[in-house]
Amino acid sequence: MLTVQRIKKFNLKQPVCLVATLLSITLLGSSFRSGKTDVYEMPDSIQMAIDSINKYDIFAVTYVLGPEHHRSKQFDYGDWLRRHATPDQLAEIAKTNPNPATRLWAFRILLEKPNKQVYDVLKAVINDTTETEQMSYCFYSKKPFNLRAFSLYYFDQVNSQTPEMQETIDSLAFFDYMKRYGYSYGILKHFKPKQKYYAAVVEAADNGQVEVLPLLIKYKNPNDRQRISKLLQADFEENKRLTYDTREILEEWGKPDFEEYAKSVCQAVIGKPDYFSVREYFPLLWQYPAPWSYQLLENILSGKDRYSNIHEIKEHFIQYAKEGPIPPIFQPLYDRYLKERRTVRSGRPQTEESLKTLAMALDALNKETFFSEDETVGFSNRYRLMQFDYADSLRYNATSDQLAELAQTSPSPITRLWAFRILLEKPNGQIFNILKQAINDTTRVNHISSSEEEFKVPFHRSILSVYYRNVDEDLPAQQQAAIDSLVFFDYMKKYGYEEDFLHDLQPLKSYYPTIIKEADKGNDEVLMFLARYKNKNDIARINKFLKRDLKKNGEMTNESYWLLKAWEKPDFEWYVKTICQAAAKEKTHYGQPRYISLLWSYPAPWSYDILKDMISQEEKYKNFSDIKVFLEQQAKKGTFPQVFRPLIEK
Repeated sequence: MLTVQRIKKFNLKQPVCLVATLLSITLLGSSFRSGKTDVYEMPDSIQMAIDSINKYDIFAVTYVLGPEHHRSKQFDYGDWLRRHATPDQLAEIAKTNPNPATRLWAFRILLEKPNKQVYDVLKAVINDTTETEQMSYCFYSKKPFNLRAFSLYYFDQVNSQTPEMQETIDSLAFFDYMKRYGYSYGILKHFKPKQKYYAAVVEAADNGQVEVLPLLIKYKNPNDRQRISKLLQADFEENKRLTYDTREILEEWGKPDFEEYAKSVCQAVIGKPDYFSVREYFPLLWQYPAPWSYQLLENILSGKDRYSNIHEIKEHFIQYAKEGPIPPIFQPLYDRYLKERRTVRSGRPQTEESLKTLAMALDALNKETFFSEDETVGFSNRYRLMQFDYADSLRYNATSDQLAELAQTSPSPITRLWAFRILLEKPNGQIFNILKQAINDTTRVNHISSSEEEFKVPFHRSILSVYYRNVDEDLPAQQQAAIDSLVFFDYMKKYGYEEDFLHDLQPLKSYYPTIIKEADKGNDEVLMFLARYKNKNDIARINKFLKRDLKKNGEMTNESYWLLKAWEKPDFEWYVKTICQAAAKEKTHYGQPRYISLLWSYPAPWSYDILKDMISQEEKYKNFSDIKVFLEQQAKKGTFPQVFRPLIEK
């Protein structure tokens, strides 16, 4: 892997000042295009660009390079070469320059238009195996020069050559380059299945060369099915999973003729700790309905497989069932796990069997040692928690009264939280009483986060979090208001006013005096809620916080930004001007929508200057940000402050 030091070295190996170079070129006044110039004697206007690129050891595939996003000057020199060199000169540079990066640049430019010299260059480099360094974004690699040149032609550059020229180059690549130096998957995927290649492709396939698969598959010859199957199996032995290339091959063939391969890759990945894409693997399961694919799906849908994404599998299963017939072997899975199930609360009779299932679920939940809001936890190897299955049994088999009783009397705080969470899924008159009873319950409850971090939270705070995250939207407004007042005047008055819970409350007049007192005491947790009142008398309070926050952190924090957004009105110009001018000075504002929106909220000469600078820098460095999109959107709305109008006109 390329080190940061190597990247910096790569980026710094350039003339001290490009502007001085270009000025020198202009003063030299070379105008070779108007006269005849010997191709072997490059005019100064071209030679200076060549000399500049020659200083680089690494060919820049992309404009932005490395983890620090250095911008490669090679593109500036290449642009100069593009504007001044003739096709003959570009071809000569591509064939004879001693520096691989310079040769590739000349060839890259030559490819942009139909040129007979393209064939000549490729023919000249067929046996050039000089090790060539290249970098694309953060990816550094070394490739032989001949492979790099053919790669440029086939998939790094838009192909603008005539069909006749393309046919000639394909033959050159196949018979002269690849037959000697090895077949390339990336090149062959661009080939058409012409008869002249078939015999050689079959021979290579019989010799176990997996790289010919993308061309072999295009012939659609049933006699090749066994060959293709062996090559796919060889690819699996190497990669142990479905690759992007083999997925394309299976799609190209279009028939379920490779069950052995499908079974191998699916069983190797599904149900294992490593992540897999349901979008890529589910079609294989569906295409090959068999006992092995049934078992993999049954393991997921039943909860036995703790690693696979059960929700995505269900979504794909339902979607595929809508689009076509369900394979008969999969029908029992659909009937058992995917048909809409009626709960006891929706009218299904509570039988002896459902009571037994409920008792088993409660027994399992009572043994759980952590409560989790997240169904899957872990870092790279995420897995699904069993308690969600137990809770699902509770959801389908318990009555509302049973859930309410469990939420208040179960000896397990985890069971109480789950019963309450399920009860919230539909409006219920017992929710207020359950919360009122829990207000002073400070029992510490074990929690586990999605990243498997373990922490303890008081029960009363846990149950309030469950309420605000899961409450049904149809809960009567009167009941919601009563619960909000309970939280504000009973819970927070005793245990502290927190932004997390205030966020869920409406800024009622009855809360305002208390919020003012808390703000004046220096409780920053209430400021976001205070801003929602939009009271001009509170500007001084917010200013006080902004000054303190800026002094402490030296830049705009998330808290300050969202406070300004909550206030909405342009009443803090001193602050916005300070942080935006500082960001502009440090060039840290590029691509950050929050700065753009703040500048727009404060139309003034200073904000105009910063927006203008952002646009010019974006054009100079080809930096992709939201500034132009934002301006276009504002122009369509027609709400344009007069001071910003020149930006749109430009």
